[in-house]
Amino acid sequence: MAKPIPRLEVRAPSPEAVEDAALERLRTAVARDEEALEQALRVVSGLYDRGLLELAAAALEKGDDLLRLLVSQVSQPGALRLVNNAVALGKLGAAWDLEKLGTLLEGARAGAEEALAHPPKGAMGLFGLLKWLSDPDVSRALHALFGTLRGLGRAMDEAGRAAGREEG
Repeated sequence: MAKPIPRLEVRAPSPEAVEDAALERLRTAVARDEEALEQALRVVSGLYDRGLLELAAAALEKGDDLLRLLVSQVSQPGALRLVNNAVALGKLGAAWDLEKLGTLLEGARAGAEEALAHPPKGAMGLFGLLKWLSDPDVSRALHALFGTLRGLGRAMDEAGRAAGREEG
């Protein structure tokens, strides 16, 4: 008859073997997701360069206190209005054609430079005003201004009508 085994020995892997296996799994993961890891490192580096990584670490350490502070501040009426206004501005900004807006802003910059380069020498009379109105660039700018004013007036009218419907 066979003799019973008095003791079963299960050898635990050595700490070096566990470390080697972990490093091999890590090498495999890095090789598989190389591009994603490089992009993540660029993001982390950018956050570090701007001091935001330190801010995020501090926020994580003091997370509960920070969250309580944010909730208490945002729940106040003025802060809630600020958040609503920011959302409304975000929606409005998304609706703008940035190329056209850039053209308008560049025109405003050029106009300011023109005004500073040629300050008025005195009060403008009627003939001076007529001369300016006959300039094609001034005419184009006035047309854009009047179009903007028309759109503003329509939006105000629609808002007034909507407010009247809500009250009635």
